[in-house]
Amino acid sequence: MRWWHDLALACCEMHIPLEQASEYGFNKDEEGRWFKTSPRGDYTDVSVKQLEAEGRIHKTRTGSIRIKYFIPVVSGHLIVKDLIGNVWKDIPDMMYAPSEYLGYPTQKPLALLNRIIEASSKEGDVILDPFCGCGTATVAAQSLNRKWLGIDVTWLAIDLVEKRLLSAFKERVASRYEVRGRPVDMRSAKALADMSKKEFETWALTLVGAAPREHDNGVDGIFGFVDKDKKTQTIVVQIKGGENINPIIVRDLIGTVQNEGAAIGLLITLAKPSKGMLELAVHSPTYKSDVWGREFPSMQIRTIEELLAGKAFDLPPTQSPLRNAQVVKEAAEVKRLL
Repeated sequence: MRWWHDLALACCEMHIPLEQASEYGFNKDEEGRWFKTSPRGDYTDVSVKQLEAEGRIHKTRTGSIRIKYFIPVVSGHLIVKDLIGNVWKDIPDMMYAPSEYLGYPTQKPLALLNRIIEASSKEGDVILDPFCGCGTATVAAQSLNRKWLGIDVTWLAIDLVEKRLLSAFKERVASRYEVRGRPVDMRSAKALADMSKKEFETWALTLVGAAPREHDNGVDGIFGFVDKDKKTQTIVVQIKGGENINPIIVRDLIGTVQNEGAAIGLLITLAKPSKGMLELAVHSPTYKSDVWGREFPSMQIRTIEELLAGKAFDLPPTQSPLRNAQVVKEAAEVKRLL
């Protein structure tokens, strides 16, 4: 059987049996490495000397200089990739990659970041993405055995990057990165609230796994859970980072839950709720789940201090409205996210 019947295509990639490599113009050097060559082009004499020290210069019988490009060998086959020019037309944009799309407006295809990182770094190098957005560069760096450092100014991005890493690499990465700048106590939570009300709300939503809603109409965040007939029931979240909170807030949220047709409403406060607020929550109707076989309070209140201490809301297993990232097979060392 001819080798092209056995092609393994992955981004213009061919697998050629070693016994047929010479037939297709590939050479082997004195160290047993297979290579192909290209003209010297505009390489300077200094660059040529450096390449020669790396064993990457091939001199023809006529004395002309050509540049060696070594071909990896896997399971008795040369792994040959087509040369990529200055214009990349082979990577579809996000419109044609629905399995990757996470809902982030400026998301780039993973194949694009893979190519950029492979072309500009080696395994073990550190990749810096100072505007990491939804984390495509960090995921690419992780899968290509690079260390990485990702930075972003919004908690929406940081939370999405973290969710994407955990979704893509599972337990292999869970304890191997560090998020710098995340509030860990009441003091740092108050500092974030004083600095930016919006960023405080976004960060507080990450404590329950909810995603922000752009046009809130009384709702800061939203997520849900699956119940009878695989129908997704909505959970709405309201964040209050100020000191002045009262029962009116709870009444308004109860009305929002009803108007939205949601199953449960959650109120997260920086200050401690009043007795009247707690009574309204306790006496609100319950949501009965057929799948989970029990009732859940339809109105619940937790403070930031309680959530940081591990006192979670009483909820069925929930789902984020953000899509999960595709699982990646291999993982490298991770240093920091922020």
